[in-house]
Amino acid sequence: YLETTGRRLEDLLGQGLFDVFPESPAGSGNDGPGLLRASLEKVRSRGVTDHLPVLRYDSRNASGVGWDERYWTPINSPVFDASGQLSCILHRVEEATEFVRNAKAGLAQREPNRTLPLTPQEVETTLLVHSQELHRANQQLAVSEQRFRSLIENMPAMVFRCEASPPWRVIYASDGIERLSGYPASHFVGSGIAWESIIHPEDASRVRAEVAAQLAAGLPLHSEYRILRRDGSVHWVEGRARPTAGEQAWFDATVFDIDERKRTELALAESQEHLRYTLQSVSSGVWTALPDGHIDFVSDAGRSFGSASKQREGQGWLDYVHPEDLERVRARWQQSLDSGESYECSFRQVALDGQYHWLQARAICRRDAAGNIVRWYGITTDVGDLVRMQEQLRESEELASATIQSVPGIVWRARADGALNFVSDACTAVLGYTAQEMVEGRWHSLIHPEDLA
Repeated sequence: YLETTGRRLEDLLGQGLFDVFPESPAGSGNDGPGLLRASLEKVRSRGVTDHLPVLRYDSRNASGVGWDERYWTPINSPVFDASGQLSCILHRVEEATEFVRNAKAGLAQREPNRTLPLTPQEVETTLLVHSQELHRANQQLAVSEQRFRSLIENMPAMVFRCEASPPWRVIYASDGIERLSGYPASHFVGSGIAWESIIHPEDASRVRAEVAAQLAAGLPLHSEYRILRRDGSVHWVEGRARPTAGEQAWFDATVFDIDERKRTELALAESQEHLRYTLQSVSSGVWTALPDGHIDFVSDAGRSFGSASKQREGQGWLDYVHPEDLERVRARWQQSLDSGESYECSFRQVALDGQYHWLQARAICRRDAAGNIVRWYGITTDVGDLVRMQEQLRESEELASATIQSVPGIVWRARADGALNFVSDACTAVLGYTAQEMVEGRWHSLIHPEDLA
């Protein structure tokens, strides 16, 4: 009241109201004192509250030699003591000078031929209209703010505004910041505690560098990094921000919780790296194929079997199979594709050195819930050494058999317990018994009784 009226407390206490606020010179149109006096008398005599219309009640200016035109909206209310007697009048007043001036200016624009000043009733009506418009605007603003807050709080992210340079002190933060970091918004807003304070130390310098580079390139800001939550746990987040326009530079940012997705990605990357190293440690070639037999992946070891690895994907690998093996291999592979049964086949194929190598391929299929083949998984092994060993063994056995058959006597072999497990075919010519009969134990009955012991 003192600030509004421009008075000091010692100037008012104990003084008459109309002595402190006298009526301005006659002819000024200042009808306020008379209306105010009548209102006070009404409250005193009737004991009721009185709401006055807009009053013009001029006051002395700061120099004390002139008068300022001023308007007020007073309310006078009775105050009763314990016995119900009027003890005093509560005089409440709000200055409306600025409203009246604006109302006059608006009317002058709408009705340039209108004679001013406005009557008190016109001023009051104008103020009421403006007040109602302001009230509706405030209601709409409140609804809009509530919708905005509801939208922000229901987002799977937190929204904040921060300074546009590190360490990014927070100016505003939605309540979602507590769900994400464990810290309430008050931990950052107005405290001087920066967002960078909870960025993982191993990521902070990288985030700074990414933001600087994106700003320099005029790109939207984006970074994925870890934060240290209030409970000490580490959490992955994704930050997106844009600089605000204007004299004051801010970042309006949105931070998403990507912890589950990021940990899944890292686990997948680790699994893929583990698989890559595992495949590299295997000398056999590993490959996969689509349900129609189109090969879509070949490991590094598998590529070493061919001089043009890309050409060997799809169905191109058949072009490098030895002509003598091609039809057999093609038919066997098609049989597995049609039936879904496991595939196994040995064949010769041109390798990186331009020579044919013996390979052995095996594959099984994976089916979906409906039983349909979704992919083939195979392994191909260079079995050239094994084939050569088998060939050498076969040749050795043939040589041994020919040598044995050329001996005029009977050649035999027995186990440690004396039982025969091999007898040459010469036994038939010498004894008249087949080799099988001799192996089955007939040889004991052929020994003369005098020699058996």
